[in-house]
Amino acid sequence: MNILILGGNGFIGSETVAACLRRGHAVRALGRNIDNSAARMPDAVWIRKDISTLVTPENWLPLLADTEVVINCAGALQDGARDDVKALQFTAMAALYETASQRGGIRFVQVSANTMEGLDAGNSDFLASKGKADAALAASGNSYTILRPGLVVGRNAHGGTAMMRAIASIPRILPVIFDDKPCQTADIEDLVRYIADAAEGQHGDDTDFAVASSRVPNFRQASIQIRRWLGIHDETIINPGSAFAMMLAKTADLSGLLGWRSPMRSTALGVLAHGVTVDPEKPLLETRPLEETLSRNPAGVQDLWQARLYLVKPLIIITLSGFWLISGMLALLNLSGAIGYFEPTGLGHQTALVMIVATALLDCLLGALVLIRRHARLAMLGMILLSLFYLAGSLVFLPALWLDPIGPMVKAIPSIVLTLVGLAILDER
Repeated sequence: MNILILGGNGFIGSETVAACLRRGHAVRALGRNIDNSAARMPDAVWIRKDISTLVTPENWLPLLADTEVVINCAGALQDGARDDVKALQFTAMAALYETASQRGGIRFVQVSANTMEGLDAGNSDFLASKGKADAALAASGNSYTILRPGLVVGRNAHGGTAMMRAIASIPRILPVIFDDKPCQTADIEDLVRYIADAAEGQHGDDTDFAVASSRVPNFRQASIQIRRWLGIHDETIINPGSAFAMMLAKTADLSGLLGWRSPMRSTALGVLAHGVTVDPEKPLLETRPLEETLSRNPAGVQDLWQARLYLVKPLIIITLSGFWLISGMLALLNLSGAIGYFEPTGLGHQTALVMIVATALLDCLLGALVLIRRHARLAMLGMILLSLFYLAGSLVFLPALWLDPIGPMVKAIPSIVLTLVGLAILDER
């Protein structure tokens, strides 16, 4: 079959692409950031599109050519610099369903969520737009299967599962917020098998299922299981409290405005406050329980590194930003002192002043740009190049700085290394 997978570069989407390819289907996968996914799975045809901009039937017509099945794995937790939740999860989908119903003969498989009344995630658009899209699909006349998984877990991790791993990896202590709330999981291998089955029509027409394990640990129990999976066997369990969680969520919301997709934003907090469960009124497609998912995929040291670096990553970004912003501002606030360093070089006062102001402003610019997700990579590369320029220039013009007891030039080397670490872990998928 010819299958179009929306969000094919995502956590669930990439596994779905692989599963459909294994079954011999012709797959086209659509997403915004597809370079890494295209390199990993070259047998699929990758299409670079921002789904939230496809808001009219005309946008969808060329994408539906020869398509027999559309699998929707796309979604966004909360509005931010890179995401428009309503446009992505409802407006674009409504246009898609209208186009497909006019064309006819297309089956939909929709990966949705538990949108039952009461789980409003703090009156957010996440579940509301999911629910509206599901209703629009059901009313469109297209054949469909809706699958509503619990917290999806597997060999890889993204979003909420990555955060759970990160928290579980903290040495000595295990912070668990909402520790007594249920955490109903869905094994990703089972989920994508059900998705592929649905694409082939094995779950019937116009069906709606919950997908999860019937064993439901609470967040404390699930966190301990993940911690043991990472190979850590000691902990003091603490509950930082909802006030602390809200402070983190508001900070994460601010990072979302800069393009960073933290799983700790207020929408996620609203969902966690209710617990993660599937709708008990929906027929259940059973998956492996969490302990079996973990035991089938033994952790390696790379998993422990990833979990701990996940927590350190925002600290690296903030540290680099602060280092470069403060460095630039200190030079601008003490121009006479900075110019004094250049007296032994023979450079004129005006030349030294222009050089100091220019480089200080560049320092501040890089410190600001690294906070913006879309510019972070370019900013880090700029930091490395500018640091190397400073090091080379000091060797030529100010070699005495290398013997300064404060060590201003020596300190540039750890900064370069930290920037390289930031570059190494910048990718989200």
